[in-house]
Amino acid sequence: MSFHQTPLVVGYFSALIFAGVLCFRAWRNESPAHFWLGFLLFLMAMEIQDYTFGFSGINLLWEELNGFPRHFTLVFAPTVFFYLTTQTNQDYRWKSIDWLHFLPHGIYVLFGLILFSLGPSAVTNFQNSDLGKRMGWLLDILIWISYGYYFVKSLRLLRQFEQWLPSQFSSIQQVDLHWLKQFIYLVIFGQVFKWCWFLIDLIFRLPFEQDWWWQLFSVFLIFFVGINGLSQSSPSSLIFQPIEETVADPMDSKDYSFLREKLDHLMEKEEVYLVPELTLLEVSNRLKLSSSTVSAAINQLYQMNFNDFINQYRVKAFLSYVHDPKKQHLTLLALGLMAGFNSKATFNRVVKKVTGKSPKEFLITPSDSLL
Repeated sequence: MSFHQTPLVVGYFSALIFAGVLCFRAWRNESPAHFWLGFLLFLMAMEIQDYTFGFSGINLLWEELNGFPRHFTLVFAPTVFFYLTTQTNQDYRWKSIDWLHFLPHGIYVLFGLILFSLGPSAVTNFQNSDLGKRMGWLLDILIWISYGYYFVKSLRLLRQFEQWLPSQFSSIQQVDLHWLKQFIYLVIFGQVFKWCWFLIDLIFRLPFEQDWWWQLFSVFLIFFVGINGLSQSSPSSLIFQPIEETVADPMDSKDYSFLREKLDHLMEKEEVYLVPELTLLEVSNRLKLSSSTVSAAINQLYQMNFNDFINQYRVKAFLSYVHDPKKQHLTLLALGLMAGFNSKATFNRVVKKVTGKSPKEFLITPSDSLL
């Protein structure tokens, strides 16, 4: 294999393997997010397919399959958007209207198949005609419109989700926001880099070997998305439902004091904070109120968001367990899990944030006076 060929071949087949594994997981676990990420990796493989075959001396795509609608550029950005949508909302279900997002690609495929069926000479004549060139430019414009529209939607969704999470979900550490941000920023950068390289190629007429660097970045992106994507999961209770007001204004004139007794009863008597994946929606359903009302009440009455509100009770429970002689045989982590924390990292971080001490310090100087 040559210097140019080797990374592309490795990346191409790795992307197909990653895609297969993720789609299998999607089928086994009924996880739409895994399907969309697997489909995205398949699209990445298709992006580098031409150069992978070209550097391997396989000219099938340019000769026998010239004109065949084998490109998937119009579905790339919608796929990114649907991955983020399903990763942030485990309850999302495909709707018939969602097919409209892929209608432009369907038109492209239909037109390409009709043209391809007319034979090689018809394909060549169309590609060399003024109409064919104008259609090519129109396709490029549609691709950029698709990128702009869906990448902006994806960034807006991620920003709203980041704002929504602390006020609606009690275990935000279960959600890897760092991965989601890296994912969308690198994907957008990769597409911008690719099209900038196309522009440089158009101006300077680069030889085939020099029009290769964006393909190499695509290989890096394939491994980054594939390896990290395989390790991603979201709690089944994570249902992103953005609302206009998730955080109330402290100066809000509406009085929510009537809810204090109900919220205190829910926490202190029913101890709902012991549920590791507790959400604002679940608390709201118990109180038979809207999420926005409960969120506003917590902000006004306790001057904190939902996540901090729940975690303070978990820390208080942990401290009571530390002092309980019947639980002295249990480890600190076991006590933390009993208090509603879902991981060691979350447990350590929250206890330190609330009390100013690490959990192990309470074995030496047990005190909950800070609460």
